[in-house]
Amino acid sequence: MPNDGSRLCSAHFISGKQSRNPLSPDYVPSVFPDTTSPDKKRKRTALERFEKREALKLRRRENAAKETAAQALMTLQTEALEKVQMEQDLQEEAAETLLSLQVHQPSMSCQSAQQASTSTSSPSDTVSAASIELECRRLLEENHHLKETVEHLSLSENSFKDDDKVKFCTGLPSLTLLQTVLQEISPFLNTHPKAVLSKFQQLLMTLMYLRLNLCNQDLAYRFNVNCSTVSRTVNSVIDVLYARLVPMAVFWPEREELRKTLPIVFRSVYPKCTVKSQWNDQVTKGPSRKHTPVTRPGIP
Repeated sequence: MPNDGSRLCSAHFISGKQSRNPLSPDYVPSVFPDTTSPDKKRKRTALERFEKREALKLRRRENAAKETAAQALMTLQTEALEKVQMEQDLQEEAAETLLSLQVHQPSMSCQSAQQASTSTSSPSDTVSAASIELECRRLLEENHHLKETVEHLSLSENSFKDDDKVKFCTGLPSLTLLQTVLQEISPFLNTHPKAVLSKFQQLLMTLMYLRLNLCNQDLAYRFNVNCSTVSRTVNSVIDVLYARLVPMAVFWPEREELRKTLPIVFRSVYPKCTVKSQWNDQVTKGPSRKHTPVTRPGIP
């Protein structure tokens, strides 16, 4: 009888080792000398189906966890923005009230004249006016700070003044280059009056999609739009970038220069290897990512 010290050869399992999952075909040994080839093949197929199901379950759990984390992050960001906006409204209302009270108070020059002319003015009035003025200045400074905080959290053009932030989000080295790219493709972006995203946000969303490999749902939370808007915007901007920037940024050397720098392997097998550009056809047919430069060996 087997006991705790008993061992079983791994050759009796389909995959070569035991599985701890009771649903797996390798939970118990099933390969023995009397097992026929069709039975082994059938068991191996069952193991492959089981592994595929487990991998699919794992991917679904990971995707669900990512979506839950993105939704929780967006919820926290929205709550923070709403709280900041509420505090900002309260501070603005308090500042307006204090300013209206300050308008009704006598000016400092008038108070000085009254103090010089009469000695019956109360010092408590002067202290009250000074405290109100200090409180008003404090509220104005706090209001300005809250506005800067809201602008920093928003994905607007004013919040991307730091080159490090631009490089992390878009992959471009500086804000100047980002503005240059935007200026080049701006006439070809969506200019509908009711467009939810500005031209800068359309380009920023596309570059973040390419640079950070973010999913559509994450970008939808960040920019407060629908997933369909994200997909439509990214596809449109990529087409514009391909049509406007690739002909300007990709330069094909002349045939003589290519032949001078051919690798040794190409020189012996394809001595006339060169590149034929098809941008002229693209200009007449319009932007399309299907038309790419083709390398053809042996073109004279």
